[in-house]
Amino acid sequence: MNSGTLVIGELIDGLVASTTWEAVTAAQSLGDDVSIVLAGTDADRESQRAIEQGASVVYVAAMSSAAEGSMDALVDIAEAAVKEASPRFVIGTKTIVGREVMPRLAFRLGTAVASDCTHIELDGSGRLLATRPVYGGNAQATVACLGDPAVVSLRPKSIDAAAGDTSRSGKVVALSVETHVLTRNLERVEAQADGIRLEDARVVVSGGRGLGG
Repeated sequence: MNSGTLVIGELIDGLVASTTWEAVTAAQSLGDDVSIVLAGTDADRESQRAIEQGASVVYVAAMSSAAEGSMDALVDIAEAAVKEASPRFVIGTKTIVGREVMPRLAFRLGTAVASDCTHIELDGSGRLLATRPVYGGNAQATVACLGDPAVVSLRPKSIDAAAGDTSRSGKVVALSVETHVLTRNLERVEAQADGIRLEDARVVVSGGRGLGG
């Protein structure tokens, strides 16, 4: 019988993305064991941090430099982690990576994905209920996830990540996954910007030309 929640982690420049910690916090709210899968050339470096943030089991998959950043490889690794963990729920985030990985993962698992969710909870029978904006954000819809496992992706910044606990303990499991890379990145160009990154800001203020100065 499937149990627990698996979080599909995301690394940026060797560090776990803040949105992944948000997903771990959401997973903890479901009241069962939380595991996480991290994939990358230095993924094992973040395993202890993942345990401190709430994971009981950290699945780590090393990636070759050729596979680094490949969505194909990430889907292969996520699928292998699901088979290893046998979770009831699989949670990711609707980031640039998550938009590609989560729907493809759900397809491979023979289930559906509830995308762009801002809140998740369990109903009285233990089914996962996911709330997501509809009609351009003018309304909220709550859907029941009937697939097994239930797969959801969370809207970034919709949930505050909990503080870590350095006293927590857990285990690290190395995954050996044969990945199939059908596409590869030829070049990565980072835009230079001053100050905090937009995706890391707690509050974003924007305005049009009507603001004047």
